[in-house]
Amino acid sequence: MYHQLRGLIISGQLGADKRLSTVRQTAADLGVAPGTAAKAYKMLEQEGLVVSRTAAGTRVAKSAAVLPRSWSSTFES
Repeated sequence: MYHQLRGLIISGQLGADKRLSTVRQTAADLGVAPGTAAKAYKMLEQEGLVVSRTAAGTRVAKSAAVLPRSWSSTFES
């Protein structure tokens, strides 16, 4: 899940400031535990790819908009 969301963000398929579903909704949609979804969102936040705010939810960070190919390939596994 983390790798899928990360890929969508760094490829530009999820654009800057795009609001992500809530953790609960994402977990339900993907059939995973809410803790798994929360962990993925937290990892994305630690990388600076998303920003979480209480009232505004989780959004793709403006600085995450289509990262250079060399940077994104460095961290893919």
